[in-house]
Amino acid sequence: TFVYGDTLPGKYYPVLYLLHGYGGDHTYFKGLYGLRETMDELINSGEIEPMIVVTPDAGNNLKGSFYTNSYPPGDSSRSYAGKMQDFITNEVDSLVDSVYNTIQDRAHRGISGHSMGGYGAIKIAMLRNDLYSSASAMSAPLTFWGGMPADSAFMGLVSLLPAMFAENHFEP
Repeated sequence: TFVYGDTLPGKYYPVLYLLHGYGGDHTYFKGLYGLRETMDELINSGEIEPMIVVTPDAGNNLKGSFYTNSYPPGDSSRSYAGKMQDFITNEVDSLVDSVYNTIQDRAHRGISGHSMGGYGAIKIAMLRNDLYSSASAMSAPLTFWGGMPADSAFMGLVSLLPAMFAENHFEP
């Protein structure tokens, strides 16, 4: 896990968890998008407040997990792609809060991601809305099944939301 941002002793900061896309790792946003430089520019210009940005490495031997706890059907004792949702919400959150000067409440914790990470950010935010007050996704697949008959035309994003909610066991 990379944590970007210099902290001052005695000052506490909000946290943004930024989840990488498929095949990426903790350097995904640094290498592709110049994360440190972009954050420094936005903070120095006053466009955003100082914050800690955490980019966890959620890679695995399959090159990604969509930030999901993956179990073979009927067997929650094993995992084929990792328990990445638990990793982010339990291990990474706890580690960051124990090491850095974070404001440790929901109002000061956000989650975002790109592609696979965007899917994971929205899913995790829905399932763990006790932890995150904001969520965003960049170029994320919101559902894998679509929830529409194969012969229908694309009816827009709104028509996909019920399928996304259903596959994540979430009721708005």
